[in-house]
Amino acid sequence: MISYAQAYERILAYVQGLTVIDTHEHLPGTEAKRDPQGDFFTEYLSHYFNRDLVSAGMPVADLQRVLDTRLPVGERWRICEPYWALCRHTGYGRALDRSVQGIYGLPRIDGGTVEALDAAFRAGMASGAHYERVLKQVSNIAMCVLDSDWDCDRRYFRSMTQMGQFILPKFFSDIEGVQRFVGAPIHSFVDWLEACETMIDLACEAGVVGFKTPMAYGRSLLVEDGSYHEAEQCFQGFWKDAHLPDWETKTVHTTKAYQDYMLHHILRRVAKRDMTVQIHTGLQEGNGNLLAHANPTQLCSLLLRYPDVRFVLMHIGYPYQMELGAMGKMFPNVYLDMCWAHIISPNASRMALREWLDTVPVNKICAFGGDYVFIDGVYGHLALAKEDVSASLARKAIDDQLDIEEANEIARHLFVQNPYDIFRLERAGVVL
Repeated sequence: MISYAQAYERILAYVQGLTVIDTHEHLPGTEAKRDPQGDFFTEYLSHYFNRDLVSAGMPVADLQRVLDTRLPVGERWRICEPYWALCRHTGYGRALDRSVQGIYGLPRIDGGTVEALDAAFRAGMASGAHYERVLKQVSNIAMCVLDSDWDCDRRYFRSMTQMGQFILPKFFSDIEGVQRFVGAPIHSFVDWLEACETMIDLACEAGVVGFKTPMAYGRSLLVEDGSYHEAEQCFQGFWKDAHLPDWETKTVHTTKAYQDYMLHHILRRVAKRDMTVQIHTGLQEGNGNLLAHANPTQLCSLLLRYPDVRFVLMHIGYPYQMELGAMGKMFPNVYLDMCWAHIISPNASRMALREWLDTVPVNKICAFGGDYVFIDGVYGHLALAKEDVSASLARKAIDDQLDIEEANEIARHLFVQNPYDIFRLERAGVVL
């Protein structure tokens, strides 16, 4: 009988050879859009791990000092080292160590390597070819689905669009920005709805592959009807502060009824264009939020309303991963995405995948999305994702639920075929 270690090594060896599809990134859409003044600290502590440091007790003022590029690298390391040691073994911390190992050949991030790491990082930045190295050469990623940058490098990315300026506008400048972008004045709610449809048309013309909503950061996932009249009344209120001078901040306030109406307006049009819809579920990034707002079970009525729309529910819904699995089983139009999840909790990701493989058709699960704002993190996250998927499948293999060939075929679906099909990447010109 094959051992767990043997099964794991054989499956991992196969997975390492796959050219994967990355379902979700927040990277700058071109390498030229990276901050040329950035260094190791400003990039690596721009996302996720900085939250662990603060959670461990690091004062925000100290974090700001670490991000100050005027200070010597060694001094900045000494400030954060006590907190880094406390967080090194979280998923966020482990991914960063894996990144420096795979990209720069350094054993890990510590006082003995940080100077060399910063120098290597700056050399990569100066090369102008770091995207090619990280995404293609060392990560073997065929394509990334990018969050909201239509003007992206199509060697590496296809974009989603958020449309948040229509659902949750915060400032009057959001409305003015829409006017400029669509090239038409907005005087009424009818104009606003027409501008929304124009924006969706422009997105499709630009090759955007879907629509994403991160609304769980600012409100509940429970979406009700919201009447036209209620939405129009709310929109009319946007003009209340329009007369204020340019130096005044002109804010707008939306009601839940308005937000719900606008989301339905967008989904009806997305359905006509066969666009995939990503919805943030579960843990919100940052230090503090209302976690219950992101419980995916609140989406059930919306999923029932739009059986013709492909909904991708993101981040394993952590910590609601079992509920998310049940929804993947119940709803033909629901797909489950493990983007971000392997660095939130590798253990939860392994347990969720084993559970989902017991309950959810295998064509409905996507294994990986880096979900980073900085390029190096993608490699480390992918390394953890490959290990998590291989470990989950190996456990199934030694329990006589799968043979190795079946496990490998499932891995190919999770990392390659499923995201390719769900996001209609063939239609977007992506060739496997």
